This record gives sequence, structure tokens and C-alpha cells, in this order.
Amino acid sequence: MHRPHWSPAPAPLLKLALGEKSVIVLEGAKVVPTKALNHGFRFRYETLEPALKQLLHLT
Repeated sequence: MHRPHWSPAPAPLLKLALGEKSVIVLEGAKVVPTKALNHGFRFRYETLEPALKQLLHLT
């Protein structure tokens, strides 16, 4: 999006502040909507990039 992000924080500080939750912030998480897909839900955008482009009117 070519915009500055909030200031970076060192990993030890995040680990101290967030505890075990810091893993999500530092490493990310792969989330799969298995239950929704199994029930036939269809996403308009399968990935984040086209959804953000539409949301930000970049297309």
C-alpha cells in the first residue's frame, strides 16, 4: 500500500508484552476456513491482495 507502518518493536519486547500470543504477531498464522468451505461458502476473493485492491479502489 506504499504507506509507512507503525514503528517496529523488537521481538523480546513483544514476547514480554504479549506472551504466547507474540508468536502470531511475529510469525503469522495460516488460517483455513474449513468449516465454512465444507458448508459451501464461496468467498468473493480467495486471497487478500484482490480484496484489498477492491476495498481501496485500486482496480
